[in-house]
Amino acid sequence: MISIAACDGEPSFAYRLKRGLYVWEQETGIDPEYLEVTDSDDLVELCNERGHIDLVFLAHHPQRGADGIAAARGLKKADENLNIVLVTADRMIDIGFVRLQPLDILPLPFEDSELKTCIERGLKRRKELFVIRSFKKRIAIPIERICYISKKPYPDFRIIEIHCSDGITYQSYMKTEEVEQQLIASGMTFLRIRNSCFANPFFVHKISGTGVELFEGCCSGETELRFVRGYRNEAVKVYKEYLERRTYLNSIAKCT
Repeated sequence: MISIAACDGEPSFAYRLKRGLYVWEQETGIDPEYLEVTDSDDLVELCNERGHIDLVFLAHHPQRGADGIAAARGLKKADENLNIVLVTADRMIDIGFVRLQPLDILPLPFEDSELKTCIERGLKRRKELFVIRSFKKRIAIPIERICYISKKPYPDFRIIEIHCSDGITYQSYMKTEEVEQQLIASGMTFLRIRNSCFANPFFVHKISGTGVELFEGCCSGETELRFVRGYRNEAVKVYKEYLERRTYLNSIAKCT
């Protein structure tokens, strides 16, 4: 589910945001989770607790708590890739906020079309990232860098490992359902090798009768991921469909 949070401030802020969201929902058929607060400190706490918020609309002058710039710093400290839109009636914007690289600055009063553009840009950017919490820190990983994701064996089976093409392996306590939801939301194709193991087909060299062989040196983890019974046929089907879309890989990739 898409999560959108807002910290109210200016008198017309909440009305225009809710009206614009309603129009967007009617056009797209998407029903996002909407979280609204009036205290910027509560917003920072909310984002820390939730772990995954797709888009934040932050009033330049919230009704309570720290001002928008200070709140944005707190939000970025917890998640440097969080999409923040500053909503303001001021004509002058503090350069400190610009340096935080917000998704956008939305001037009041704004039109529904301007809000729609912000939402679509934010969701597009967020889809490209796989977000985890590791050692109390939120990390956003570009999905195209992920070679494969798998659970560690017993007794550490609660730990998910994300093996990336830059040689880094991240660890996180995540449920398989959470992993699957993010991969589906990204729109990228991943092969399911086992219940809790997903491989990026871009790094797959060959599918054999027993497993998936990755290109040598693509990551610091395993180079062969073994199937569990019942998963091979679907993985082969998805991989062939992927190769049809990426014909230039046909010369080096094999599926036997």
